[in-house]
Amino acid sequence: MVRLTALLRDPLKLKQAVAPAITSWWKDVPLGPPDVILGIYEAHKVDPNPNKVDLTVGAYRCENGKPYVLKTVLQAEQNIVDKQLDKEYNDIGSEYFREVTYRLAVGEELCDRPHVSVQSISGSGSIKIAAEVIKRLYKGNQLVFIPNPSWVYHAPMFELSGVNTAFYRYYDERSHYIDHSGLMTDLTYMPDNSIVLFQMVGHNPTASDPSPEQWREMSRILKNKNVLVFFDMAYQGFGSGCTETDAYAVRHFIKEGHKVVFAQSYSKNLGMYSVRVGAATFMVDGKDDGQPILDQMKHLAMCSYGQPPIHGSQVVEEIFRDKNLQKSWHEELHMMVDRIKKMRELLTMKLKAIGSSHDWSHIMKQQGMFFFSGLSVEQCEKLINDHSIYVVKNGRMAIPGINEKNVDYVAQCLHQVTK
Repeated sequence: MVRLTALLRDPLKLKQAVAPAITSWWKDVPLGPPDVILGIYEAHKVDPNPNKVDLTVGAYRCENGKPYVLKTVLQAEQNIVDKQLDKEYNDIGSEYFREVTYRLAVGEELCDRPHVSVQSISGSGSIKIAAEVIKRLYKGNQLVFIPNPSWVYHAPMFELSGVNTAFYRYYDERSHYIDHSGLMTDLTYMPDNSIVLFQMVGHNPTASDPSPEQWREMSRILKNKNVLVFFDMAYQGFGSGCTETDAYAVRHFIKEGHKVVFAQSYSKNLGMYSVRVGAATFMVDGKDDGQPILDQMKHLAMCSYGQPPIHGSQVVEEIFRDKNLQKSWHEELHMMVDRIKKMRELLTMKLKAIGSSHDWSHIMKQQGMFFFSGLSVEQCEKLINDHSIYVVKNGRMAIPGINEKNVDYVAQCLHQVTK
């Protein structure tokens, strides 16, 4: 760092240190990459068509097409108001919040395994903090392998952190499900000491998750490669309706001794999308390994956003402290997943009833919030432009946007563009 006082004593150095005259500070700044989902959603909002349907946003909607706030969350918030809790700084999140969040991921059997974690800004913030730590501390091959396709922001988050990215085969467009052969082959030939990203459940955008048998095979393949395994856990509970069942993959990899990092979010399973509450966790060998990682996470968090917001973590704490609220939460989570399954069944039935000869079997084969339809860009554009059915142009559709009032219209439009 050069001190100004030293430069002032040497006019020549001062002149060399000063940048040339700038006529416009921001003249050559390029446009940022467009948000493909937000742009389509914004178009939906201004569309005057009374039959318009939004199937873009990955958020739960109730039967009336409205955002759903869990009764459990409302009760927890009321408890917080009644307790008149303070708004003091939240540091890296309370110890209780971090431990119950960790326990949600790993279960009772693994709760005593050494780990370090910080509360972060939901799932995306947790991925970014973990990626920054990996860039600074990981001694292996700083190349992260990401499923093809994956959430559109996975690769940019790592790349902006300075970690290079590559893709492994994941999805078979012909079967509309896991490309088992391609996936296992690519994992087999993955370089030692690399990083591999998995979505634990509710894969975005494909809605296609490995079976327990496939997870075990993936674990066996990677066992001797000294690979750092990174789990994105954005949808725990939204696959099967059970948080325990959905955590199978991360728990199995930890039991098998893999080096594991995971990012959690309460946006989906507690419906707290805009509240932004989650956590980033590193599994470690012991306290000596964990403290430097924790210090780095804390430092990076402080330099990024200071300290995490406290409201969401207080809601989580209230729910985990109260067995009745926990029971209510799991019931509501199961209700949301059941409605999504019902809409899958109903859409399939409606398409069959109107005589569609297109193969729609993958509607029921897939699970979670999304339906990866296999429609082409042109077919998606027809849905948007001709029918006001708003979908992501890779063919991804958010099933919660379908309800009993619009399912007939959605089915008819899908039939029209796939004839």
